[in-house]
Amino acid sequence: MNRLIETVVSTASAFTVVGVVATIDQQVRDRMSDLFTGQPLLELSLAGAYTHRVARVVTETATSYSTEHTPLVFFSVGALVLVVLMFRT
Repeated sequence: MNRLIETVVSTASAFTVVGVVATIDQQVRDRMSDLFTGQPLLELSLAGAYTHRVARVVTETATSYSTEHTPLVFFSVGALVLVVLMFRT
């Protein structure tokens, strides 16, 4: 039961963030209206392609940055692991 409540709260938080961003940014409003009024599968595939592009840019940037600043990268990875462990418990 506790897991269900956490899932509902997380989902509601994600929708709240998207809603707030949609009120601020015209592009997000257009994407959301296309998703609900147009062809949903096409819009979701376009969103997936955009997410893939963003992830690729982030990994390329992290790779180039990690070769220049190795100690900072180790610290950041360690901090990320600690944050994940903190939220799991």
